Amino acid sequence: MIETPDLTEPPDRWYKRSEAQKRYSFFFSSTSLAGAFGGLLATAIGKMGGVGGYSSWRWVFIIGEFIV
Repeated sequence: MIETPDLTEPPDRWYKRSEAQKRYSFFFSSTSLAGAFGGLLATAIGKMGGVGGYSSWRWVFIIGEFIV
């Protein structure tokens, strides 16, 4: 079992062992992909300074609110 009981306890109760392994692998691989694309997104937002008259830090909030 993984060393993070808060993360792994509920799926252990809901899924069979083989099903839980698929969900764990999807979760951990998606976090690494999010880290990779997060850096690219941060670079793109950082270069948006001056677009529309807004500085880069404002674009972080504009894009974040648009996504949510």
